[in-house]
Amino acid sequence: KHSAPGPDGIPYACWYAAGHKGAKILRDILTHMCNGDPPPIGFNDMLGIFLPKGAADDDTKSCVKRSAENTRPLGLKNTDNKTVAAVVNRALTPTIAANAHSAQNGFVTGRNGLNNLATIETQAGIKDLIAGSLPKFDINDLAILSLYDFFAAFPSVAHKFILIVLRAYKLPKGL
Repeated sequence: KHSAPGPDGIPYACWYAAGHKGAKILRDILTHMCNGDPPPIGFNDMLGIFLPKGAADDDTKSCVKRSAENTRPLGLKNTDNKTVAAVVNRALTPTIAANAHSAQNGFVTGRNGLNNLATIETQAGIKDLIAGSLPKFDINDLAILSLYDFFAAFPSVAHKFILIVLRAYKLPKGL
């Protein structure tokens, strides 16, 4: 992999060149985190870059300005972090794919996250039909739609819920 490294500047090639010694370092980081220890200092650091969406008339070779909603944020994590995360992901993916609720479409192997958009569109259409047929309509009946972030590529993540589920499954605290 030749993607950009994070703030420590260490590319994947360095970890690869380190061979078994590098693999042991990464394994030790994961083991310590699984035991509830904090990650090494700087492990979760990242460089934030904000790529502009599209082109604008006032773009020049040296200056491109966009409002926040007209950028695509990208976080460049350190390669040790991305490698450890990939190992954990690879280990957990089969279990998650086999046990995730059928309504969970995004980020589950074999499922299409775009199904969430179709489901929301269908539910909105049904709500619209119901609302149009009712003489007295309460806008609160459509409250579920306010939970969806239409300006993001994916729905907002319920971090508290995810942490509750991870605790219930007794995943190590450091992960």
